Amino acid sequence: MKKIIAAILISSLLFSNCAYDISKGRDQSEQNFYSKVNKICEDKDELLIVTTDNKTYRANKLLMTIDTTSFYDLDLNQFEKINTENITKIEFPGTGTGTLEGLMFGGLAGGVIANILSNPVVGTHAREGKAIYLMLGIAGGAIIGILYNILYPSNTTIYFKK
Repeated sequence: MKKIIAAILISSLLFSNCAYDISKGRDQSEQNFYSKVNKICEDKDELLIVTTDNKTYRANKLLMTIDTTSFYDLDLNQFEKINTENITKIEFPGTGTGTLEGLMFGGLAGGVIANILSNPVVGTHAREGKAIYLMLGIAGGAIIGILYNILYPSNTTIYFKK
């Protein structure tokens, strides 16, 4: 049982990622995708917009349509308008869910490792001894997961297929 739990834990950690990628779904219309991008980016203080000619804009107040994209350029202190088809990606700092994932995965990892490594205590309090190791492992793993995600924050990237 312990090996199964450890395998599930390791698999989930391998397939999880601290960065988020968003791209247009196969069945999603262009207008719905741009509406989704507008909603995601509306409250972001700083976006990094990268174009096909590798020009980068630091921006906010993004408004995308099928034809044009307008935004406030933070370097030039003015509104800009470019062709939407020239945008390859938009990046911004993570949404804060990385810390929550760090808490969950760290707690899970710490709990499993502590449970696997703890020796059963002989006597009347054997279950309580293992439970203490489990709780300490969960707490330690959660703290490590939170600290890792604070020190190495995740980014969100929206890709535009060309």
